[in-house]
Amino acid sequence: MQAFIKKWSVLICFLSTCIGYSQSCYPENLITSAYATGGTGLYKNQILWLTWGGKSTNNPYGTPNANLTTGSKSYGSINLGAGKYLCIEAEIETINNAPIQSYRPGDYAGDSKDDWYNIGGTGRNNKLISGIINKNNPGTAYFKIKAKATVNGVPIRLAGLVVADAESMASNEYIRAKADGTWRILEVNKNLSAGTYDIRKSAARKMIQFGGGNDKTTAALAGLKFNNTAYQGDAFQISTEIVLKGGGKQAVAIGLLTPSMDLGDAPEYYGSPMHTLEKMDLSADNCRDDLTFTSDNLETGSWQGTDKNNINTSSYTPATFTNTFNSYLGTKPAEPNTTNVHGAKANLDGENTNEEDAWPSTFNNFSYKANFYTQGETLRVPINYTSKNPVYITAWIDFNRDGKFGSNANEPVTIQANGEVSTNANTNKEFVVIKVNAATNATAYLTWNIPPDRATRSTYVRIRIAENIDEISSPISNAVNGEIEDHKIYIIAPASSNPMLQNRAK
Repeated sequence: MQAFIKKWSVLICFLSTCIGYSQSCYPENLITSAYATGGTGLYKNQILWLTWGGKSTNNPYGTPNANLTTGSKSYGSINLGAGKYLCIEAEIETINNAPIQSYRPGDYAGDSKDDWYNIGGTGRNNKLISGIINKNNPGTAYFKIKAKATVNGVPIRLAGLVVADAESMASNEYIRAKADGTWRILEVNKNLSAGTYDIRKSAARKMIQFGGGNDKTTAALAGLKFNNTAYQGDAFQISTEIVLKGGGKQAVAIGLLTPSMDLGDAPEYYGSPMHTLEKMDLSADNCRDDLTFTSDNLETGSWQGTDKNNINTSSYTPATFTNTFNSYLGTKPAEPNTTNVHGAKANLDGENTNEEDAWPSTFNNFSYKANFYTQGETLRVPINYTSKNPVYITAWIDFNRDGKFGSNANEPVTIQANGEVSTNANTNKEFVVIKVNAATNATAYLTWNIPPDRATRSTYVRIRIAENIDEISSPISNAVNGEIEDHKIYIIAPASSNPMLQNRAK
């Protein structure tokens, strides 16, 4: 019970943003870990690759061929906007047998990882130094990596990790990974005429093994969802063990599935609220992330010599993974953000997929003097939503265009259960809130009374949904699960004419 109370206290601190850092994660400027920007990989925006060897002017994402020792670290810093950062720290805590070095996927012609995930191009143009390789040729190396994450100094759970062979694998080589979770093959680069590429898994041992391979561009990537027991201590630290067996040399790449987050994309001066897109199980001593893997169609056996599966076949289909969310606005679930999405048009979140569609397009444009936008008129807006549980929807319109949404988390809120809307008990007219039942593709109606200080300039709307009203009664707080949507609405002032100008009409 004491551990539960301690974790719940950390969660409350996170939700209320009680630690307000305004700088990047690591002032020593050692940030190297990164999401890939190029390649054909399916999960470029979801895998943060750990990179190694330190940082230099020519190698901002790690340095190849650097000796790695116990205590070598990889750092990641993701700007979430308005002074919030997701900070990642990974450290090699144990090395046995052979020494290891950093490696650039693509340095060997048969590598495939750089074709999937790279920065700057494939081969030696790849600047994403995500590989770790055994230094001795041949050699077997063992090492253990631990990692943890924080948002503004408050610990947060990493969702999972991935491993991939970073250097072409021969028939007498393998990569073995162990972590507290469930392994799934997620991607395969096939070369059907080249021979077998074997995978061995054991659910009981929590291990997966790549290889032997065929040394002809065949490669695989596996993902793991952490069990609740994987998170150690108040820092929610996780770890993974790796064994590299090289006939010559063999390399592995390790990436993290970072916490799924949904951010506001209105201009940054409106603040940077955040939803962690996960379900919290507060009845247990741990929490659960809604990360869902399909089957990878591989048996998990007893780790005997014949207990292996060849995935270099035309019929083999790997698994996929998705984030399944309890509540969302509009017709589509929230898409995780991996960086700051603030912008003047409030359209960078879901820019390519139009997943932010809760605010109806018919309410995008208003004439300043038209009905529904004059003082005392009522603006009633239908908002589509889906939720597995009873949920609250809160919303703000910056009517006076002062660059902030007029609400304070301490203001009294009156809830009209399953009704249309209720406003704050004070004179603030920008904030509305509603409580609705669990439903799929349902409609809630938000209603504002247009205040006298409405501005003629275009302005912004912020809508939030979550199961806990305390988490979303402020426009800038952090929340668990749910979603946030920001929208720009266009206010058209009445046309004016200058009597001093000559009328040229014929």
